[in-house]
Amino acid sequence: MENRHNPILPVVMNGIRFDILEHGHLKADSSWHHLNVNSPFNRLYLVTAGEGAIRNAHQSIRLLPGHAYLIPTHTPYDYICEESLEKYYIHFSLGLLQQDDLLDGLDSCITSPVDLDEMRVFLRLSESRNIVELMHFKSYLFRIVCDLLVPVLPEIEADIDIWLKYRLFYQILAHRCTAELKISDIAGSMGIPAPTLSKNFKRDTGKTLKSVLAQRLARQSMELVLLSDSSIKEIAYRLCFRDEFYFSRFFKKHTGLSPREYRKQNSIFKSGGQGTAI
Repeated sequence: MENRHNPILPVVMNGIRFDILEHGHLKADSSWHHLNVNSPFNRLYLVTAGEGAIRNAHQSIRLLPGHAYLIPTHTPYDYICEESLEKYYIHFSLGLLQQDDLLDGLDSCITSPVDLDEMRVFLRLSESRNIVELMHFKSYLFRIVCDLLVPVLPEIEADIDIWLKYRLFYQILAHRCTAELKISDIAGSMGIPAPTLSKNFKRDTGKTLKSVLAQRLARQSMELVLLSDSSIKEIAYRLCFRDEFYFSRFFKKHTGLSPREYRKQNSIFKSGGQGTAI
């Protein structure tokens, strides 16, 4: 008798993080016109009717019925509709073991045809309150995203061994990332001297701890500015910045815009709040 198993399977499968941040079924007109939108999350569009377009200096893509579109995080585009456009959208983050978004680094929209009848089933399931139907919705959602990612697999292949080695580091970063978090604090929690941790991390990943901390804090800042109704002062306090002016300087250094400019330029619909679904 033989019993084979993959020891990292449960670790990785239980560590996959697919967080839906916003979703909706949008019927847009010519007012759906947003320039140079650059968001800290991924966008999935399933177009059911009408036509629109997304454009930047490198791509011009028509949004057509019966197609799925995946727009990776931190990829700027203009979003345009001349007459009418109907689409289901999901804004999401995708990570593994508390790491940064798996799609961060992709620099262009990916598209693929999707059967319209299947798309209508997907939309129906998205409105269900039945747990089994929502499980079907989740499996369908994963299949759409996975199918879209097939052409770019070499660009997003994860080094699972490195992530497992620094699993505790990424867990600390996920739960304690504020302006007050220091490398020495992380090293202390891991039981490793700070110089040793910094040296090993740079050797294994090619990145410095300081840059990873700053990038994670910047991404968290962008998400709070864009997805919450909190004031800039409240966000600065939540992330433990000295004051909102210091936070604003940090934010502009990493995005090129002040928090208020970023919120206005990249506004999305929030239940009970202001903004337009993108």
